[in-house]
Amino acid sequence: MKYIIILSLILQGCGGGSGTAETQAKPTYVGDSLCARDGSPAKILGWLQDCQGGRKLIEVNELPKGKVYLGLGTNDNYRGVDILLFEHHLISLLDSATESVTCVLPTINKYDSTQYRDVLIRLCDDFIDPHDSGVYGLLDGVHMTEQENYNLAQSLLDHYEL
Repeated sequence: MKYIIILSLILQGCGGGSGTAETQAKPTYVGDSLCARDGSPAKILGWLQDCQGGRKLIEVNELPKGKVYLGLGTNDNYRGVDILLFEHHLISLLDSATESVTCVLPTINKYDSTQYRDVLIRLCDDFIDPHDSGVYGLLDGVHMTEQENYNLAQSLLDHYEL
């Protein structure tokens, strides 16, 4: 899996690949500790990052310009943010986006995140479910193992190149 991602990045840099990623600016991954840590999918891919450990979606005032991958909801869930407040804030962020936003659903197996995942699925025009790539936050119930980081990086790259 690691070699596939590395090869994809090399081909993009050398003019290979579909061309889509070559003509667009790099996307920005907006997230929490799942993208702030070394070895995170956004860092593996060399994408722009707006990541802070412990960050809640309701703490984000605006999205950066351009294509955005929004990977938040875990800390809102963990800290008991009211689901209606979460939903209204997400609507506000999505309405203010300058380009498309792809939501990356929370991958928590430590506690139930169904409500937050359901809101993201319902409101985001486009989303990625890391569970489809075998990502469940197996390191400690929230954070990803090295293999899960590579799995999600490959899913993000596949999605971005569509």
